[in-house]
Amino acid sequence: MRQLAQTGHVTAVLVRWPSAIAPEPAHELRHREVAWLHELGVRVRYTWAPLSSKGL
Repeated sequence: MRQLAQTGHVTAVLVRWPSAIAPEPAHELRHREVAWLHELGVRVRYTWAPLSSKGL
């Protein structure tokens, strides 16, 4: 995903829940990875209703 984002081949990432970005043992990395994607102009959207309704 990082390579695709860096080369501009993706503009959005759809995931069901945050553990798709970083596994539970490394949950502190989720915010870093999402921020990094945002810096590259990539939107991160969740498909799980409780998260998607919050606009995360």
